[in-house]
Amino acid sequence: MPRASDFLQSSTINADAVGDKAVKVKIVSISPESTRDDKIKLGIQFDKFDDRKLLLNATNLKTLIKAFGEDYSKWTGKSITLKSEDTLYLGEPTKGVRITIPK
Repeated sequence: MPRASDFLQSSTINADAVGDKAVKVKIVSISPESTRDDKIKLGIQFDKFDDRKLLLNATNLKTLIKAFGEDYSKWTGKSITLKSEDTLYLGEPTKGVRITIPK
């Protein structure tokens, strides 16, 4: 089914971009990024998803720190899996992107 919403291009990776299946990706670059509300978050670019980045929330950041350590400059080249899952944002149900580490 063609979806008009596919033409709403975002500069970040969201649950819609990931889709219903888990996607294995390799980290290409990591850099601090400003958010719309003037916060600074780490943004990760992958070998897939063109030039879009995933801005790390606390849950995904903790997953990567646990797997790869505090020095995020050493995360480049590591493989991870992105998946879309149900979550809450500001008390409302929504879809979010979760990072898992392949075994």
